[in-house]
Amino acid sequence: MLIRLFRYSYTFQYGLLILLGILLWLPELTSRTAGISPEGITGRIGDLLPGTRSLLPRILALCMMLIQAFLVNLVLIRHQLLPRNSLHGAFIFILLMSHHPSLTMMYPMLLANFLLIAAMDQILVIYSLEEPYQKVFSAGMLISLASWVDIHTVALILAVLFTFIVYRLNHWREWVILTLGWMLPLVYYGVWAFLTDRQLLPEAIMKQTIRWAGWTEDVSGLTLSLYIWMGLLTLIALMKVLPGIGEQIISIRKRTWALVWYGVVSAATVVFVAGLPSGTVAMAMLPLSALTAKHIAELRKTFWWDLFLVAGACLMLANGFWGRSVS
Repeated sequence: MLIRLFRYSYTFQYGLLILLGILLWLPELTSRTAGISPEGITGRIGDLLPGTRSLLPRILALCMMLIQAFLVNLVLIRHQLLPRNSLHGAFIFILLMSHHPSLTMMYPMLLANFLLIAAMDQILVIYSLEEPYQKVFSAGMLISLASWVDIHTVALILAVLFTFIVYRLNHWREWVILTLGWMLPLVYYGVWAFLTDRQLLPEAIMKQTIRWAGWTEDVSGLTLSLYIWMGLLTLIALMKVLPGIGEQIISIRKRTWALVWYGVVSAATVVFVAGLPSGTVAMAMLPLSALTAKHIAELRKTFWWDLFLVAGACLMLANGFWGRSVS
């Protein structure tokens, strides 16, 4: 019932998705904790807002997440990874981007996601072009810009390189152009810093840290249960998508593999570098929501999936109200 409901994109479905986002963010919207992360660029934004404990940063963050959900859905439809008029991509994205209190506020990766969605669109369109030099350059530049917001996103250059292998782009030109696109923002900033006698790295970047693997804080049983639920979701999505990938037309097959590599690199970065829980986990939600949405859009019998997703949503609500850090 729930999955079938989002096979259409009428005003009613859009309204339901907005209500779903508000419902999953209700614990944060009603809490008295800071609604904005002090890390990196969001710390600077917090200084400009009237008060981090007000509703304003929370509402802004919720609106950004909802906009990103609809953008992800549009990208997947544009590249034929979802049926036209489907809202499954937005539905799964909203669900996954609300799974932990660290994601239901304003934090650096939430801002970087706009750049990563654009980068994902450029990566997926590369295969259909004979000379994709402009798209390759744009992908490198967007990932570079995103790394200035959250430094962990720099690892996604590896995802693009793996995508080149999948697309069989073996010519040296694409690899050099990707490097130039990635370096251009750094060169521009370096020249500006030299001419204005500023420090080479802005304070927002210097404050970012790379954590090694493991939990960054003690977690409750609810949080642990939720990560087990997400692990099962990832496993089921991969087990269902990958075996049938050979039956897809070649363009869909290549783009699906690109999303898989995007997911592998981002998940490895989160687990082995950023740690859990952290806002950086949002980087892995893009490919995971895309792959999951691709699978559920093809389902005929949806009862068990409906039950599984509803159970996850209930876990998220319970985790938001009662499962915050126990440290």
